[in-house]
Amino acid sequence: MAADTPQVECSHHIDAGEQDADGFYDYYYEYDIYRFTLGSLCLVVRSYSDTSTQASVLGLEEAGKSRALQFKDLQRPLVQQAKAHLQSLGKQDLRWFNPRYARYDLL
Repeated sequence: MAADTPQVECSHHIDAGEQDADGFYDYYYEYDIYRFTLGSLCLVVRSYSDTSTQASVLGLEEAGKSRALQFKDLQRPLVQQAKAHLQSLGKQDLRWFNPRYARYDLL
């Protein structure tokens, strides 16, 4: 693997409440967590199964410390390569929480 290519890990998760007698859950969330690592940076992204064309950045880990993504991070090679990878998987609606405006913006 080239040094300028991020390592990509994907893990599948299910968070569900108790099942009732009819087999229904009081809550059920199924999603994938993507971790893109390049050097000391790691971008963490979540995509829910029921909205498979969407993905949201959960944060950026820098030297082991997690923080919110910032506008200046959007041009980092890690973020751009993660975006391209997710789009190749069909995730066209990519969002990040913009702390400056307290809203989700397109990546």
